[in-house]
Amino acid sequence: MTHKIAVFGSGSGSRVVPGELVASNDDTIEITGIDSEIIVWFPWKPRAGSLETGSQGKPVCLKVQRMKPGVYQYGVYHVDTRSQAQGHSSPIIIIER
Repeated sequence: MTHKIAVFGSGSGSRVVPGELVASNDDTIEITGIDSEIIVWFPWKPRAGSLETGSQGKPVCLKVQRMKPGVYQYGVYHVDTRSQAQGHSSPIIIIER
């Protein structure tokens, strides 16, 4: 299954919608900057692959593989607003069995 996350400027900040996403192993997650370049940080990934950049309209894709069930926080930087995008708080990915 493919899950889509949108990132966009909102006032002086930026938003991630949805802020909480439930996924399973073998799913794909696409994080797209609707109105700006974005930089996505996956702190649980090895250092070499933990930062990825997506240009406006071109998603950062994450293939969920061999992740244990749990809650995984990630970060999104919205280049145009120079802000960390927020969901309800920091965005999270919840991995189910």
